[in-house]
Amino acid sequence: MEGTMNLKSSKSVNVGPDVIRIVAFVLQAFFAEIDLKSSKEEEDGEESIGLHRRRKVGTKTSSEKVNMLIHHMLSKKLNRPQPASA
Repeated sequence: MEGTMNLKSSKSVNVGPDVIRIVAFVLQAFFAEIDLKSSKEEEDGEESIGLHRRRKVGTKTSSEKVNMLIHHMLSKKLNRPQPASA
């Protein structure tokens, strides 16, 4: 599973399958931690207020979130000016 990411600029980045798997794993763990924290905060808020609110479910799948975050991270890196070679 090799991939090429086309960013807003004319540059593209070739990444190997291992890199994609590692980044996807790290990002999924990151999103899971965020979901756990937000769930805990909502539970704490419900207990203190006594309201029973439904948890909002995002419309994006985890792979869409991963792609969006990778795109965001790489586009910042690629938009930096390249040093002139001697």
